[in-house]
Amino acid sequence: MQHHHAVLYCGESLTNVIEKQAIVLTSVDTHVTEVDRLDIATVRTIIQQAHVRPLQDTVQILLISAQTIAPEAQQALLKVLEEPPVTTNFVLLLPTTKGLLPTVLSRLAVVETRKSHASESFLVFTKLSVGERLAEIATRVKAKDQEWIEAVYEGFLSTADSSQTQTALFVDLQKDFRGASKKMLLEEIALSL
Repeated sequence: MQHHHAVLYCGESLTNVIEKQAIVLTSVDTHVTEVDRLDIATVRTIIQQAHVRPLQDTVQILLISAQTIAPEAQQALLKVLEEPPVTTNFVLLLPTTKGLLPTVLSRLAVVETRKSHASESFLVFTKLSVGERLAEIATRVKAKDQEWIEAVYEGFLSTADSSQTQTALFVDLQKDFRGASKKMLLEEIALSL
């Protein structure tokens, strides 16, 4: 197995990763970048730091925590992930691998720590054909099966990929309203799966 100089933790908090990996933040050879959206300017600064030799330890750690990484920032990061300096290890924290370029993802050792909120009800629902999903929705809404409805909402929101972002946002904003909108939201989910 190839040794990775870059590890990606999905769904993990910065604090948890620091504790689990025994990363010492007081070390001059640990550099933390924590941003909402990692942009190209920040990546350029990280790349410069990657080529600086560690002062105390044999390897420096560049810890990057972000909600998203801009595509152009990913392209810039790709080269240093392909050929990292031997004295630098990268630790990335992202909520999900969705939105990462396949070339970037292939350079990372991915550690999935997030618990999926997809219930058995949702998983069964996803395996149905579109027609069967719509029929199931009609039956469950008519029966006012709130537990099933919530399971589908939560399952969809926790597993939605980048192509379903707008639908997920819409569902998340509208799911608490009463009435016929529940059926329409469920139908939107059924069609987007």
